Amino acid sequence: MDTQPIAHIACKTAAKTAGVTLTELYCGTAALSGRKQIIIFNRSQHKLFWSFESDTDVRHCNAIKAGAYLSLNLSEAIPLYARGVTVPLRVIVNELA
Repeated sequence: MDTQPIAHIACKTAAKTAGVTLTELYCGTAALSGRKQIIIFNRSQHKLFWSFESDTDVRHCNAIKAGAYLSLNLSEAIPLYARGVTVPLRVIVNELA
């Protein structure tokens, strides 16, 4: 794992909707090239479930409480999927490269 200090040279922020099926989260039409970190802020009133797998059940996902955020050091090669349980959720996605 690269433990050197990160010099961010590109940053993007986008408001996204996570539906009731696992959908990959990123700011544009694809993950930011050279991405080093992703921050997901759950703006909804319900839990947001996330996983690195696109075909898993919420029972096997991690959860972000309403109003909370998740920050991961994650390259663009590793997808991050999210979903709500019964309603689409508003999510703010930040990518740093």
